Amino acid sequence: ERQRYAEVLRAKLGISWQPAEPVTPSTIAAAAGIGYDVLLQKAQADPQLAVAIIGAQEKTLAAMSHKALADKTRQFRQQLQDGHSLESITLEALAVFREMARRRIHERAAPEQVLSAVYLAQPRAMAVEQPSGQGKTLSIALAAYVWALKGEGVHVHTFNEYLAGRDGA
Repeated sequence: ERQRYAEVLRAKLGISWQPAEPVTPSTIAAAAGIGYDVLLQKAQADPQLAVAIIGAQEKTLAAMSHKALADKTRQFRQQLQDGHSLESITLEALAVFREMARRRIHERAAPEQVLSAVYLAQPRAMAVEQPSGQGKTLSIALAAYVWALKGEGVHVHTFNEYLAGRDGA
C-alpha cells in the first residue's frame, strides 16, 4: 500500500523521495515544490491524491505517542479557532483519526474507506455508496471526526437497524 501511495504522489505531484523527516501535508507540498494551498486544491479536485497524502502520513503517525496523537485534536481545534479553514486541516485530521481507530478499536481504515471519508468530509459533502462489508461505519466515523472538530454537533443517521444497534452509542 505504501508503494501505491508513493506511486500516486510521484504521478500526480512529480515527487519521489524517501522522507527522513515526519511526513505531513506540509512536507509533501514542500517536496513537490508547491504551496500548501495548492496541494489542498489539488487534493480537493482529486480524491485519489487526497487518499495518498493521508496514507503517506501513516508511518509518521504510528510512531507518535498516544499523548502526542491525542494532542493533535487540541491542535486542530486551536487552528480552527485561529481562523484556519476546516479544509486546511482535513487531510491531516483524517490521517490522525485513522491512526486513532487503529490503536483504539484495532481497525485500520482501508483506502476505500478513507476515500469515502474524503468525500464525506468535503465542504459540500456528497452521498457515498458502499457495498455491504466495505466498512461504512469506519468511513463515517472518519468524516464525523473532521466535522466534530468545529465544536458543533454531528449527527449520523442510518436506516439499517443492525448497524444502529451495533454502532449506536
